[in-house]
Amino acid sequence: MKNTKREAIKFPETQFEMTKMLGQIPPQTLNLKANERFLLMQLSIYFDSDFVCYPSLKRLARDTGWSVTTVSANVKRLVASGIIEKHSSTSDKGGHLVNVYRLNKKLFAELTGLQVNEPEQLMSPADSDVNGNEVDRLYAMFIANKPMTKPQLEFLMDGKGNSLSTIENMQLKNMIASLQAEAGYGDAMNDG
Repeated sequence: MKNTKREAIKFPETQFEMTKMLGQIPPQTLNLKANERFLLMQLSIYFDSDFVCYPSLKRLARDTGWSVTTVSANVKRLVASGIIEKHSSTSDKGGHLVNVYRLNKKLFAELTGLQVNEPEQLMSPADSDVNGNEVDRLYAMFIANKPMTKPQLEFLMDGKGNSLSTIENMQLKNMIASLQAEAGYGDAMNDG
C-alpha cells in the first residue's frame, strides 16, 4: 500500500533555498502562469534574508531576456496575485528611486502547504513588533512615502530593528540626515 502521508516541508530559510524550491513548484500551485513563476524565481535570486529585493526592471529584463514592457506586465500580474508586494519610493523631488519587492510569506506558505517551524517566519516585520500599532502605522507611512518627523523616523528605526531591509534602513538614515540638515540639528550636535 502506498504511503499517502506527506512529509512536512519546511519554509525556506535562505534565498538559495527559496530559488531552488521555486524551480520545483509547478506554477499552478502558486496560481501563476509559467512566465510569472519564472519572474518570481528571478526576483528570488536577489532576495535578502527577509525575502525582500529591489532589482530594477532593466536588470530583470537582462536576467530574463525579456523586454522591460514584458517584465513590467509580469510584475503587475505577480503583484495582482498577492504573492509579491511592491512598494515604489520616490526622491524628495518626486523622481522614481527604486521598486522594493517583498514576498508575501503567509500566502506563499498557504499555497504551498509549507510547514513553518517558527511563527515569526510568516510575520511581516511590522506584525512581530512589540510596539504594535504605532510601528505598523509609521511603517505604512514610510512605505507610502508620507512626510514624517525625525522622532517618528527614529521610533520606526528602533521599533523595526533588524527586520528592515538594507535599502529601507538606508532610506530611513538618509531621511533622518536630511531632516537634521534642514533643522540645523547637525550643526548643534557638532558644536556640543
